[in-house]
Amino acid sequence: MSNARCTGHCSYPLEMTVWARSSSKATLALVMALVAACGSGEAEPGSPSGTGQTSQAGPAGVSSPLPIPPASLALLLPEASDFEKDLIEDARISVAEYEAAKLAEVACLRTAGVTVQEPVRLDGLYKYRLVLSYPAGRPELSNAARECNKEHSGVIDRLWAEVSVPLYQRTISESRRLMAECYRRNGLKVDERPQDSTDPAVQERYRACLTGMWAALDIEGVSFGVDGDGRPQ
Repeated sequence: MSNARCTGHCSYPLEMTVWARSSSKATLALVMALVAACGSGEAEPGSPSGTGQTSQAGPAGVSSPLPIPPASLALLLPEASDFEKDLIEDARISVAEYEAAKLAEVACLRTAGVTVQEPVRLDGLYKYRLVLSYPAGRPELSNAARECNKEHSGVIDRLWAEVSVPLYQRTISESRRLMAECYRRNGLKVDERPQDSTDPAVQERYRACLTGMWAALDIEGVSFGVDGDGRPQ
């Protein structure tokens, strides 16, 4: 495995092929080491991207473990695999631990023969969004995919969706700020709803704002509106 270090979001070659049948503690230690080597515990969704838009979101507090609500832990802990229990038994979960679970799932999938499309990384909403494909004539791989998720991140995914809300809410607020800033620079007005305009020039300027925001925050394909549009945040 390469000793190269990356900053911001890391895309992992996942040369380690840990499997669900491995010792859960050994698997966890290996994947956590990979996460630490890439520095992704300090991932910075919202870093400047050269688009003319700069983000103020930053990763403040991201490296600190997030508390799991007691009721949620009590409900889901009995369903957790041994691998997952090693991550959540202290009633907290960090970005690095969430990454460890997802990377172990990806390694499991690839060992089973499932194709996981690149890039594999934490996005600006603090999520891993895995895109899978299966070779023709291998229907059993869908079952393998379910088992990989169950072994490594099924419960973690459900808990992370709950505890990571403060992290991605910050990204949502930043996306709206960036859009408003771009509107002002490009002469667009919120109340004229440029996203619905049939004017090609307006469409082009709106699209430039949207793609610039996507690049700045790494949330391609997602829009949360713009400051001043009246949408609840």
